[in-house]
Formats: sequence, structure tokens, C-alpha cells
Amino acid sequence: MLKNIVLVFTLLGMGFISMGGVAQTTVKVNKKNPPPFLVVTEKLPHLTKGVMKLWDNPQFGLTETQKPELLALRKETIKAVNTLSSKIAPLERQVTQGIFSGKTPEMLQETVDSIARLKKEATMVHLVCIFKTKQVLTKAQFEFLLKNL
Repeated sequence: MLKNIVLVFTLLGMGFISMGGVAQTTVKVNKKNPPPFLVVTEKLPHLTKGVMKLWDNPQFGLTETQKPELLALRKETIKAVNTLSSKIAPLERQVTQGIFSGKTPEMLQETVDSIARLKKEATMVHLVCIFKTKQVLTKAQFEFLLKNL
């Protein structure tokens, strides 16, 4: 029973099934490449993306020392997330195809567990990126960034 509940919540989270009339938070998701994170992106914003938008803003005031650090962090984060996303996508297809082709939830449990581990790892990459970005920026820059996301 618990495995069935876990599978339903996983399928809900992956957008494979919906709750019909239940009110849901509106979230902009790229249907071709949904984010591989466990936590909703709007609640954990992509700070380095915001940094790039404010890159030359004099009010933001990035220094020549901060810029290469932030670029390296962004590159490292994007590479890690893309690697994880490329592993998650085929597993999600296996679950979707499996459940509609007669496999039981129990038969899909190992694949669902693999997806969960990879999504956890992607979420941790995102958290580390936020943490490191905050370390590079001054308190004033960080506050400015959050106000301008």
C-alpha cells in the first residue's frame, strides 16, 4: 500500500497524473525540459540566472573579482543539472510507459527510487549553488538580486 501511495505522489509530482478538481499552484514549467528538482523552482529561484540579467547593472555592482567566480559557479551548476536531467528523463519515460503497458507499481518501484535519488541530487546541486552565490555576493548585492528576480 505504501509503495502505491509513493508511486501516486511521484507520478503527481512528475506531472503524469493530476488531481482533477483540486486547486493547484500555478507554476511555469517547460514541458519539454521540466526542472529536475524536488522543490518548486519558484520557491528556490535560479540565482545565477538573475545574476546574469543584472550583470552590468551599476546598482548591482559586481566586481571584476566576483564575475569569474559567479561564471564558474553557473557553469558548474548547469553542467551538473544537465547531467542529472539526462539520466532522469529516460527513467521517467520508463515509468510512464511501464504503468500504461501493464507493469505494477511494485515492478516500477526500483525505477521510481532511482528517479527520487537523482532528483534529490539535483536539488542539492541547486541548494549548493544558492549557498555559494550568496557567499560570493555582498549582503547588499544579495538583497538587490532577490528584489530583482
